Amino acid sequence: METTTINENLIVLTNDNINNPMFQQAVAKLKNMPLTAKTAYNIGYIAKKVDTITKQGREVFTKTAEKYGKLDENGNLVPVTNEHGHPVPGTFEFKDDESKDAFEKESKEFMEMKHIISKDKMSVSVLGDAPLSANDMSALAPLFSDLDE
Repeated sequence: METTTINENLIVLTNDNINNPMFQQAVAKLKNMPLTAKTAYNIGYIAKKVDTITKQGREVFTKTAEKYGKLDENGNLVPVTNEHGHPVPGTFEFKDDESKDAFEKESKEFMEMKHIISKDKMSVSVLGDAPLSANDMSALAPLFSDLDE
């Protein structure tokens, strides 16, 4: 069996990182900050890759939800309803308990999936005095070589 080693200098993101709203907001902040040309290019490259992975992830989520969720006569997921009978956005009913367990297992595996971004991790020093919060830096940690994740 062949094993693949990952260059420790490359950026590796999990779907959990990518789907973290704090990560997405922090990347959006970086995209709009005046940075050196090289840093701005690298941030743009990373953001584009993250957008592509996010779109692919939505497709996988939808297919997985359709596989385990109840579908109406039009083939749409049946949403969970609140106490007033109104659909709760972003939810769906499962076919049964086994389907729910299988969906949760697949979702967990999906969130742990790693994506290699073909760019070396950056040093925090490239950000200069960029006005980022501690939460931003924590979310962005996988992009930098000198931050603990």
